[in-house]
Amino acid sequence: RTLLLTFFFRHMRPLIEQGMLFIAVPPLYRIKTKKIEEYVASDAELRERLQALSLDSIAIRDLESGKEWSGAALNELLNDLGIVEGLAAEAMPVWTRVKTSAIINAWTGDAMPAHWASADGVDHFFETKEELGDFLELLKVNLAEGEELKIYDGPESEMARDRAHVMTARIRRPETLHEALVSVQERGLMFKGGGRWEVTQGKNVLESTELLELAQAVRKSFEGEVDIQRYKGLGEMNPDQLWESTLDPDRRRLFRVEIEDEFAADEIFTILMSPGVEARREYIERHALEVTNLDV
Repeated sequence: RTLLLTFFFRHMRPLIEQGMLFIAVPPLYRIKTKKIEEYVASDAELRERLQALSLDSIAIRDLESGKEWSGAALNELLNDLGIVEGLAAEAMPVWTRVKTSAIINAWTGDAMPAHWASADGVDHFFETKEELGDFLELLKVNLAEGEELKIYDGPESEMARDRAHVMTARIRRPETLHEALVSVQERGLMFKGGGRWEVTQGKNVLESTELLELAQAVRKSFEGEVDIQRYKGLGEMNPDQLWESTLDPDRRRLFRVEIEDEFAADEIFTILMSPGVEARREYIERHALEVTNLDV
C-alpha cells in the first residue's frame, strides 16, 4: 500500500487532490455459525457481532452480592464494558507498556488521573499537571548537585529512554473513561478494589476478579459458539472470499485518500521509500515500541 501511495503522491498527485483515489479495505475477521457467515472489519465490530449472536445464552453473576445480569440488562452492561475496554486500551501510548488493568485500578471513583509517570520501574498517576510537577520536583532532590532531571516523554523526545530518570505521558480522554466507569458501576457492577464474578454459558463457567478480566471472560464465552478466522493479509483469502469481502462494489469498504499536510506527507514518503537507509532505521527504532500488531 505504501509503495502504491508513494507512486500516486509523486507522479499522479492530481488524482489525490481531486478525491479520486480510494483504498479498498479487507476485513480483519470472518465469523461463521450454523446460520450465518459474514466479515467484520475491526476488533470493536467483532465484539459487537459476537455479543449480538450469543447474548441469549450468557449470564454474569456477582458471587459476593448474588446479583445477576442477563438479557437486556446484560446487553447494556456489556455495551458499557466494551466502551471501557476500548478507552482503556487507548488511554496510554503503547511505548509506556502500562497494563490496561493498572489504568482501571488508578481510577479513584471520583476522577480518572490525567497524567502518568514512571520512576525506578514504579508507576505513578496524577489527576493534575500540578501534581505531576510536584512529583518531578521531588525527584530532583535526589540528584547530584548541578545535575538536571532527565525526562523521556515519547519517541520524539530528545532524551533517550534508557538514560532518563523518569518517563511521563498524558492519559488520553480521562474524563470520558471516568464517565464510562461510572456507568458500569451504576449498572450494579461494583468493581473498585476487585470482585468475584462468574460468566456462565450452558455448562461452561468462567470466573474473574478484575473488570477487564471479566470483559475477556465474556468474550471468550461468545467465541465458543462462533467459528472465527482472522486474516493477516489478502494472501490468506481465497479468490471468492477476496471478491465478496473486498472487491464487490455492493459490499466493499473504501477509504478516500486525502492530503492533510503536504510537507508531512512528503517527509514520511521520503523516509520510508527513499534509498537512504539511516533515516528509515532511525524512524523504525524510534517508533518500535508503538507497534501493536506485528505479523512476522
